[in-house]
Amino acid sequence: MAIVILIGILYFFGLHTPFIVNRVKKQIKSGQSVNQVMDILNSSRKKPDLCCWQIQGTKDYICSDPKSCNIPKDQIKFIGADQETRLTVLFMGPGFIHNDFHVTFDGNGMVASISDVKRWD
Repeated sequence: MAIVILIGILYFFGLHTPFIVNRVKKQIKSGQSVNQVMDILNSSRKKPDLCCWQIQGTKDYICSDPKSCNIPKDQIKFIGADQETRLTVLFMGPGFIHNDFHVTFDGNGMVASISDVKRWD
């Protein structure tokens, strides 16, 4: 009974978010295509709260609609092997804790790297 109550408390306060984020990150591997990553993000039990794209060499972010992670195809094109595109995936956790990470895609739209971003606002 105590375990059921503990799990209920975790879900109520959103403390389960870091576990979901870790599970999602483990599914994303180097060499996967951008479409495979979108499928993983959009099929996760907890949807990302925000997905923002940044093209190498620019300071602007292009964000998708909240609660959906999609590629703004009219603004993001995977061209040229030198150009990298970084996707920042944000999961809101309890209080002011954000659980977010970066997925960097090479110029061909394949995962080059995954890195953590942890901060307090």
